[in-house]
This record gives sequence, C-alpha cells and structure tokens, in this order.
Amino acid sequence: IKRVSDNTQVGSIARTETGGCCNQNESIILDFPKDLNVNHKALMLAAVFQLDFLVFDKPRYCLPCS
Repeated sequence: IKRVSDNTQVGSIARTETGGCCNQNESIILDFPKDLNVNHKALMLAAVFQLDFLVFDKPRYCLPCS
C-alpha cells in the first residue's frame, strides 16, 4: 500500500498458506507503521478484507487431512 503524494510505502500485506489441508486456514498479515492514524488503519484493513473477498476468495480445492 503506497501513499499517492510521495509514493512512500506505508504498510505491507502478505498472504500466507499454513498448509495443504482443508482444515488449515490462510492468514493475511498486515504491517502498519506506528505513526499511522487509527482511522487510516481501519480503512486500510477494511479495504484489504474487501479485496480479499472480491478478488482472491475462490472455492477451495484441497484434500482433507488423514
């Protein structure tokens, strides 16, 4: 996520998979700078989860763990 004004990075988003089994979850890791306003963090967090749902959420094709 970048600021438009000076193009400096204000946070990072990483999507990780914890395993290949259906019962294991994926996680989204958000890293914000400490000086970022709480309201901006909330807006960015909402945008991340909305984008994750609209763009990346798809049926899970995996095998159950034995």
